[in-house]
Amino acid sequence: MFDNAPIHNIMGDTFLGNNGVPFLRLPADSPDQQPIEGVFNDLKVNIRNLVYVRPDLLDDSHLLQARAASFITRRQVIGQFDRVEKVLSSILVE
Repeated sequence: MFDNAPIHNIMGDTFLGNNGVPFLRLPADSPDQQPIEGVFNDLKVNIRNLVYVRPDLLDDSHLLQARAASFITRRQVIGQFDRVEKVLSSILVE
């Protein structure tokens, strides 16, 4: 899946097509169709929760991000892919 980020250009389309890799170009501003956006949302929730109980972590942004990421489970990531699969299935059937 590709969104309209500048890095996703005709050269990428050509490369994928030439190598038999199926792809779907997403419309602009379609975060509900990209699993990573849901994972980023979970990460932001974890960061907010950590800062609430440990405001000192604001002094070390790398540690804050690492701690927040450590709370994201494999099930959460899989759940985001499942969610997007349902969204895309409903779009592709129409």
